[in-house]
Order: sequence, then C-alpha cells, then structure tokens
Amino acid sequence: MLVGKHRGGTGHQHLTVTTEGEPPLKQSLTLAAGALSLAILPLAACKDDGGNETTTTSSTSTSSGGSGGTTSSGGGSGGTTSSGGGHGGTASGGGPPPPFWDADFVPDQLPTPDTGNHNPGADCMTCHNTGDYLRLFAGTIYQADGTTPAPSVEIGVRDGDTLRTTYSATNGNFWFSDDGGTIDWMTAIVQARNANGDVLMYSPGEAGCNSCHTVELPITEP
Repeated sequence: MLVGKHRGGTGHQHLTVTTEGEPPLKQSLTLAAGALSLAILPLAACKDDGGNETTTTSSTSTSSGGSGGTTSSGGGSGGTTSSGGGHGGTASGGGPPPPFWDADFVPDQLPTPDTGNHNPGADCMTCHNTGDYLRLFAGTIYQADGTTPAPSVEIGVRDGDTLRTTYSATNGNFWFSDDGGTIDWMTAIVQARNANGDVLMYSPGEAGCNSCHTVELPITEP
C-alpha cells in the first residue's frame, strides 16, 4: 500500500491511499480549520511531517451519539408532562356515594304496635305533631292496587349522614317517633323496599306523607 500526501489549492491537506495493482480508492481525509472530517469509517494510518506515525478514527460518530442522548433527554421531559396528567386524574377522583341502606332488609318485620292502630290513609301529622306522640314522619303504604295495605315494607329517610328507618304495620301505617333531631325535607332522600326491591321518591317529601299521598296518589310498595 502506498500513501501519498499533497496540498490542495485551498490550503487543505489531502491524503490518498493506493493499493498496488488496483486503481486509487479515492478515499481522502480533509483537514480543515483544525477539525477532522472522515469520509470513510476504516482506520487510516499515515505519517506526519516529522515522520511520526499517527492513527485517526471517526470522533464525529461519537459526537453524533452524544447529540442523540440530548434528544432522548427531551423525551424525558415529555414523560414529565405525562406525570402532570396523572395528577389531573387524582384531582378528578372522589369515589362512588355510599349505599342508601346500612343494613339488610328483614322480611316480615313489623313495628310496635304491629296493627298500626288507626286512621290509615289520614294525615298522621294532624295529631302527631307535638308532645309524647310526636312523629318525625308517618304515612300509609299500599300494595300495587293502591287500596290493600302493604305490611312489612321498610321505609327509609336519609338526611345527610343520618338514616332513619321503620317498617309498615299490618294496616299499612308506618311512623318514626321523635328522636330529638330534625329532617331537612328539601334535601332528604326517601326510599321504600321489600323483598322485590327498592323504590325512590323523586320529589321532596315532608313529615306528613299522607298530606300529599291521598287516595288519588297513594304510596305503593315495590
């Protein structure tokens, strides 16, 4: 192998490598402005002006790899953005509301007295609004026909975190005696249930259920 070196018209030094018996490979190294740019990847050996042998490799490839690392670092910043999205998911949490009932339904349960005493269908709060006979709520519930009493139906009124429940008597009457508390009927939720399921009251209730639920609009069991 023959190595030749000459100076170009621009002042750049060119190195030509020739293999005996073959035409020149025209593989050159260009030295310019103190930076080395290699057009070929193989290792090239030559001698400098002082006659010392020097070996040159492609450092440009290494530098390019470093730039690639910088680009990858930018991808890491993208990961930070994704993490922000995760925080957004946490903020939007809250979980489902608690169940309405806090205990299982008890079939054939009756209040005391189990007969419900008197006046089914009448507005109970006309009389049961003060003293020892005060009721927080009371009314009458019927079977699907709207006239036959429905016993052992559980009535529940949830006001915030407080749930008050009672069962209907054999004549359909139900009531909840005074416990010293109050009920906000504008926000309270009223439900009734039996072995068939639950039914929800959609409009605001009031203590005297039969004041609205008259013969024309009776309360019926699920």
